[in-house]
Amino acid sequence: MRRYVVFFLMLAAVSASATQVPLNEEWSRHMLNGVNSVQLLDLDNKNGPEIYAITYNQMKTTVYIMGFDGSETDNFIIEPKMKYLYPTEEIKIAALCDLDRNGVLDIISGSEAHTGSINKHILYRTERTWYQDLGKYSTDMKWKYEESDLTTSIHCIDYNGDGSSEIITSDRDGEIRVMDPDGNVIENRTLDAAIWDMKTILGTEGFDFAVGMFRKLSFLKAVGKSWNYGVDDRFDRVYVEDINRDGVTEVLGVSSNTLHVFDMDGGLRWSYSAQGMGEVAIVNIGEINYSSIAVASKKQVIFLNKDGVETGTYDVGENVLALRYFSSEEKYGLIIGTDSSLKYYSMDLRDLKRVDGIALENLALQQFKSENFTDAIHLAENAIRIFTGLEDEEALGRAYGRRRQEEDRGRAVRRSRERLRRKQAGGGQDKGQRG
Repeated sequence: MRRYVVFFLMLAAVSASATQVPLNEEWSRHMLNGVNSVQLLDLDNKNGPEIYAITYNQMKTTVYIMGFDGSETDNFIIEPKMKYLYPTEEIKIAALCDLDRNGVLDIISGSEAHTGSINKHILYRTERTWYQDLGKYSTDMKWKYEESDLTTSIHCIDYNGDGSSEIITSDRDGEIRVMDPDGNVIENRTLDAAIWDMKTILGTEGFDFAVGMFRKLSFLKAVGKSWNYGVDDRFDRVYVEDINRDGVTEVLGVSSNTLHVFDMDGGLRWSYSAQGMGEVAIVNIGEINYSSIAVASKKQVIFLNKDGVETGTYDVGENVLALRYFSSEEKYGLIIGTDSSLKYYSMDLRDLKRVDGIALENLALQQFKSENFTDAIHLAENAIRIFTGLEDEEALGRAYGRRRQEEDRGRAVRRSRERLRRKQAGGGQDKGQRG
């Protein structure tokens, strides 16, 4: 394959531009105050997950329960329970789960109230229970925890293997707490800076923590050496995901509109910057061995491959606040929350792969123009593998044609350089001028 490839890309100059990723908008639901968070939850374990879209604002925090057909099945308000005592109290963050695995929705929420020079922060567990005799739901407080700063992340995970989920939180005072379903703190860690986001992953001998902090990202291992990566600002968002389907998890962090990707030992693999960078979602589709990183950026979603190469964009037309990938046996899609709506987009699997191939063609063209022929060849071959896998005859024909042209161009460049070298070595005459 390699012997054909040094001028694969002359015709690619015609199409070397940003590619629109083929998302199909299935439905859009107007939301007056926008959607700040999207969570998926299957309470009855029968009909698959439902979409829980959360809107935060100073007046009230509302949860809309949606089906994947765009229909709203219910909605409710998450109320700050101490508002009678703290009139300015408002909900700042919430996680929805089923701690006891009993089919009842648990709401773990963190509030803030302005009480003068020192703000008050409260963490709540409430249950949304159906009362048959009343014919309605009631949201009842189970407990509250007041010894916290502003809660910045909440996760429901079976931390100790007892079958029920524990609650893991982080706060702006640098505290990580593990709490049982009754609100008792069973483990806590105090770090040396404010925490803005935190994720957990089950390691070989316990849970590891990826922590986005002021001026650094910390990865705290249950066993082995932990590590830090420093920046000038803070890490607003962190993720632990397998971005390339190789069975090995990567650590991702967003700081100052830049996405950093690390291996599990803290080695920086690559970084990518975009204006207004927000949430990140990993798109993994096993049927076609496809993997992509979707990044919210103002009114766009940008798609990157596993090496951080931009493969395409999609214009949403509204500011993207929340991003969530969903897959099942029947469908693959992105759920997008914006400043004015909730949208669901389905994906054409073959078109997603084709977009990746075109992006590699365009990148190979850039390397070719810089005379980085080895890199151009490698990228071109990867593009051809994608097209081969898709059995895309049109793309294959274009690619092989460019490869033949690239070979001719490469030979011409080498001949020109060789003539120049001989001319310089022969005092001004090349071999063809000698008698």
